[in-house]
Amino acid sequence: MKKIASFFLLLGCINMAWGQILKQPKSQTPDDFIKLIEKAHNKSALERHKALAFDIEVVWVGKTTLKATITSQTNSGKVKLAFENGVAVYFDGKDVFLHPSVEYKRARFDVLTWHYFFFAPFKLRDKGVNIAADIDRMNDGQAFPTGKMTFATGTGDSPDDWYILYRNPQTNLLEGMAYIVTFGGKKPDEATPNAITYGDWTTFDGVRLAQKWQFREWSDAKGFTKVKGEAYIRNVRWIDNVKGIFDIPQNSLKVDK
Repeated sequence: MKKIASFFLLLGCINMAWGQILKQPKSQTPDDFIKLIEKAHNKSALERHKALAFDIEVVWVGKTTLKATITSQTNSGKVKLAFENGVAVYFDGKDVFLHPSVEYKRARFDVLTWHYFFFAPFKLRDKGVNIAADIDRMNDGQAFPTGKMTFATGTGDSPDDWYILYRNPQTNLLEGMAYIVTFGGKKPDEATPNAITYGDWTTFDGVRLAQKWQFREWSDAKGFTKVKGEAYIRNVRWIDNVKGIFDIPQNSLKVDK
């Protein structure tokens, strides 16, 4: 009997060392998982407003790679990424446009990706999004309920992408996401998993938001590991008069990639 108990104790230690608990979470349906995150972030308070704006600075290996202002409808229908030099990228809900027409290879990626990371806790019920309750995973010695997010065919630029969502078991906030990005024509098996973790939490008119993101390496065995970059969110504000903000200027360049 002692040998059996010792075996299971050892098995449990192995599972923890390898970053996850290999069991299905109890009483966690996909709807439970989503509701807890939405409530923790106060999605209903966000939806009382038409739009919001925030300043973002992305730092990669100690170097600022993006510094801009993002303005978005709270339902993510339209997005604008604007720079101090007057360059702006627009998403109208379907297509991306650049004005003025300058060399900007990452325009489509930048307007969609940074916006998505900010709004991730509020987009779990978007059309074409599928959430499945997944195993509990260990990270920094703590078990996190996780869910796997996939996308229906025809959803977004990269329907083959997947995300693993980590829900904090104490706060129910979205603590982080592991993901693959097939943007640019990569196949899922060619994509290296990456991750984002959220921190420096603040409450903005009742809405819980992270002011600091960290971009990390990730594996299913070890969870979130090496930090590769960071992003800082500042000056969040509501935009309730949206007249003209998302209007796409004439002679804008449509960006397909």
